[in-house]
Amino acid sequence: MRRAPSSRLCAYDGKDGVFAYAVLEGLKGEARRAANGPVDDIDLGFYVASRVGELAKQKDHNRSSSFKISAPAPATTRNRKKENR
Repeated sequence: MRRAPSSRLCAYDGKDGVFAYAVLEGLKGEARRAANGPVDDIDLGFYVASRVGELAKQKDHNRSSSFKISAPAPATTRNRKKENR
C-alpha cells in the first residue's frame, strides 16, 4: 500500500506541490538563461529538475527530479534537413 505524500510536500506554498511550484517559478522567468529571451522547454526542464530537490529539502523531504531529452531539439532537426539537400 502506497503512503500518501506528506501534506507539507503536496502543498509547498499552501496550494501547489513542489513540482508545480517549480514549474510556475520557471515559467515566470526563473528558468530563463538569456536576460530578455523567452523561457524554452529545455531550460524549463533543467530548472525544474534541479529546483524540485531544493524545494523539497526546505520542507525536510528528500525528493529529486530528473529531466531527459529523448528527441533531437527542433533546431537540430532543421539543420539536418538543410544538410541533406
